[in-house]
Amino acid sequence: MQSLITALRETHLPVCVAVAGRLADTVAHTRVFDLELRSAKLDGENAIALANAIVFATKKTDFQLRLFSASYNSEMGAAGAAAILASMPSDLTEFGMVGCALNDEAGDAILQFMSRVTSLKVICIEGNAFSNSMVMRITNAGRSLKGCLIVV
Repeated sequence: MQSLITALRETHLPVCVAVAGRLADTVAHTRVFDLELRSAKLDGENAIALANAIVFATKKTDFQLRLFSASYNSEMGAAGAAAILASMPSDLTEFGMVGCALNDEAGDAILQFMSRVTSLKVICIEGNAFSNSMVMRITNAGRSLKGCLIVV
């Protein structure tokens, strides 16, 4: 978890630094955590660094990421979004990237993510730049996620 806290702090972005502080305060008390990075001003470089730290925190330790939101980070780009999506654990329950200017390239990464998750209950990805055909592909993929609310 320390690598994730460090990565969040190293962005020097106020939202990320605040989240790092909250994680540092709770790490001794819980093994389940949420990452809410809404309107954090993440760019692609930040997103990739955080994705690497998320992988380490969730796959190499016993911490469980329950919820992830990076909504309203329009500078993240498709590569940053794809890195974040690839880093998400398969037992994530909620995911959000609303209003991130994501295109169909990022949509393909979302489809890959949706194909491997096992516990997803909510995915909110509306307000992006997906084509109509990508919206349909995501909607159709969502039908295989029993009990999951898909907002696209």
